[in-house]
Amino acid sequence: RDLLLHEEGDILGGNPSELLYVSVKESGRYKIKRRDLNGSVETLVLGDGEFSYMEPDYLPLLDRLLYISDASGSLEVWMSNGLGGERHQLTVGFGDSYLGFAAHAPKWAPDGTGLVFESNAFDMTSRDNLDERVYHLYYLGYDARENSPAVTLADGSLTDHLDYQA
Repeated sequence: RDLLLHEEGDILGGNPSELLYVSVKESGRYKIKRRDLNGSVETLVLGDGEFSYMEPDYLPLLDRLLYISDASGSLEVWMSNGLGGERHQLTVGFGDSYLGFAAHAPKWAPDGTGLVFESNAFDMTSRDNLDERVYHLYYLGYDARENSPAVTLADGSLTDHLDYQA
C-alpha cells in the first residue's frame, strides 16, 4: 500500500483550532471557557450560573460548538457558534435527571457531516435498554453546506433534532 503524507490542515476538516474549549466547575455549575493555546487569554463562552454547560467539542470548519447542558431540565446535546450564541438543543429524551440517564461525549465528524454522542437512555414501555442500562452510541446527521442539523425520519422528512421517543 502507498502511504500519503499530509501537511497539517491538508485534510478534510481543515486546520485544527487555535483555541481550546474547556469545561470548568465554578459555584456548583459547569461553564465552558475558550483559551488560546498558550493559556494566556481565557474567555467565558457559556455559563450563566443557572445551568451547566460541559463536554465541549469545537469544529472550526463550521464554527460550531457541541456541548452537554441541563438547560432543558436534563443533560442533553446542544450546539452553538464558537462564541456561545445561536444555541440550539439537538437531542430530546436522551437525558432524564429523575431516572438517572443522560447524554454525554458529543463529538463532531472531522468533515462536519454528523456527530456522535452516547446515552444510557432507556424506555420502560418498549423495554429498550431496560435491563442493561448501558451506554449506546448515537449518530445525528448534519448538513455542513446549510450549517444545520439534518436528522432523517422514518418517513424521509428532515428535522433539526433527534428525539429518543420518535
